[in-house]
Amino acid sequence: MNIAKEYLKKIKATCAANDIELLVVLLPPKVDVDEGVREQIQKDSGWTKGEMAVIETLKNSLITSLKKMNIATLDLQSDFQASTENLYWHADHHLNVDGHALASKVLFGNYNWESIVD
Repeated sequence: MNIAKEYLKKIKATCAANDIELLVVLLPPKVDVDEGVREQIQKDSGWTKGEMAVIETLKNSLITSLKKMNIATLDLQSDFQASTENLYWHADHHLNVDGHALASKVLFGNYNWESIVD
């Protein structure tokens, strides 16, 4: 996580030097959106609920660091969890067309684009 923080500081500095507003968008992994997938992975791996929670712990640590660095953040997890659409490909855990559509809808709906688009 420390390496990621150092790179984020450099990215923030580069953006500031070029008058670019930085926004970090957090895309939730399928395991944090689909309870069935979470249960299957836990069953197959033999991991405890605590071990399964490591992704959430890392995300919360990242969010805390981003806030301390004054970097704007948009976490899409609650939006993805509220959706009734299948947002990931069945064959893997990448976003499908509907997942990308929801991400863009939330991003464009929640961000003040007028402040950066002339």
